Amino acid sequence: SDQAATLTGTGAITLGAATVGTNLTVTTDGNIALGTAAAQTIGAKGRVTITSKLGAITRGAGSGTLTLLSNSDDAGTPDALTIKARNAVNLGNAALLGGRTITAPVSVQSETSNIVLGTARATRFTGQAGTTFAATGAISATGTSAATGNTIAITGPTGISLTSATTGGTGENIVLNTVTGAVTATSIIARNNLTIASLANPAASITATTLRAINGSLNAFANTMTLGTALAGTSLSLRAERAILITGLVRAETNLTVAGLTSTGVDLFDAPSVTAA
Repeated sequence: SDQAATLTGTGAITLGAATVGTNLTVTTDGNIALGTAAAQTIGAKGRVTITSKLGAITRGAGSGTLTLLSNSDDAGTPDALTIKARNAVNLGNAALLGGRTITAPVSVQSETSNIVLGTARATRFTGQAGTTFAATGAISATGTSAATGNTIAITGPTGISLTSATTGGTGENIVLNTVTGAVTATSIIARNNLTIASLANPAASITATTLRAINGSLNAFANTMTLGTALAGTSLSLRAERAILITGLVRAETNLTVAGLTSTGVDLFDAPSVTAA
């Protein structure tokens, strides 16, 4: 259809395949189930906004491969894909796309519970969980121009689990925030700066095969770290209280800092190759 579609209710809503010519808006107090068959796309040329004010957003019975798509014509204003629930957002292996060719932002929020999704491609990705955040596929964010700012920003107070996260445009950062949880990933590569947790709120642990800030700084804070490689285009700072174990290369193009969280030294630092300019 070339018309907008708006679904509003107070109870549960189940939504199958949809193709909308302008904006798609789904709002209810109850739970929302997405997908009803083996392979479906819920998409619109404009914005896609799905909101459960008091419930959860999950996959529907019988849902197989599911794609959520905004800005499907990749034209005009970059129309966002926005998913928000009071409780859990459990989308399984669903793909979240801001445009067919990465032209719009994507955001997912659970106010009180966890977030699970498959892949996400967008000009900017924001994930804000009440507890844990998990993505079983790749998250990539690449602006069409040299954007700046936190192009991938994920908050998981009790844990963040990623397969890969990548930003592609000059100046595009990745920031992962957790309060008490672990951060696990295969690969996190930021075109500019990469920041994992903070000195005030360090992760319980960071486990990753590759951490890289191509043109910027890499800053990571945790009680313990187990890494494959840690590479920074400028400065690199690893802060941990107990142990930093690295099996591969540690390299900073400017300054390299290895220190504790509350003391000047970490209990154990083990890396076979460390270089700094």
